[in-house]
Amino acid sequence: MYKLYVFARSDLASLTPGKLAAQVAHAASQAANRAYFSGTDTLAFVAYNEWEKSADGFGTTIVLNAYDLSDITYTEAVAGNLLPTNFDRCDALMSGIVHDPSYPVRDGEKTHLIPLDTCYWAFEDPDKNEAFARYSGSFSLY
Repeated sequence: MYKLYVFARSDLASLTPGKLAAQVAHAASQAANRAYFSGTDTLAFVAYNEWEKSADGFGTTIVLNAYDLSDITYTEAVAGNLLPTNFDRCDALMSGIVHDPSYPVRDGEKTHLIPLDTCYWAFEDPDKNEAFARYSGSFSLY
């Protein structure tokens, strides 16, 4: 069964539970857009629709702890199979990075809105992709 995996940064002190929920929602929105704009005859579209109907209509989403931006970019490289051939092939059916163009960061009394990559998401069936299952299993739950 396909699942939505979200690798969220834990190095951001300002990533409160509410902001984390918003970033995970952004990831789910990106996955939905990617699936629906891929075309109705694609595996991404079919798999996303099956996922959306599973778990009483919610789909299963797993939020994992990616410590910092380097974890996110490394995960993107592994899932996209961009690393050298000595690494396991872990490419996901769909994936992306959530880039928040106006992420609020507090600096004392002042709040700055800065562009920031907050999490990486991957849509995959771990039962069909053992390499992805092993890799995602190396992260702890958020």
